[in-house]
Amino acid sequence: MGRPNYSHSKRQREIVKKQKREEKLAKKLEKKSGSPDAATDETGEVVPNAEPTDAPNPDA
Repeated sequence: MGRPNYSHSKRQREIVKKQKREEKLAKKLEKKSGSPDAATDETGEVVPNAEPTDAPNPDA
């Protein structure tokens, strides 16, 4: 049986901690902005000056 790879385990724990920290920050920013329908990107971060996707196209 091989030895356990502690550095891999540590890295995995760090990744989980970072994800939780980012989620917490995103929630805090959303709460601070006060608008639940604020535009967000794929990562869940609030994007300033983003147009809503359901808005009618002004060129049409």
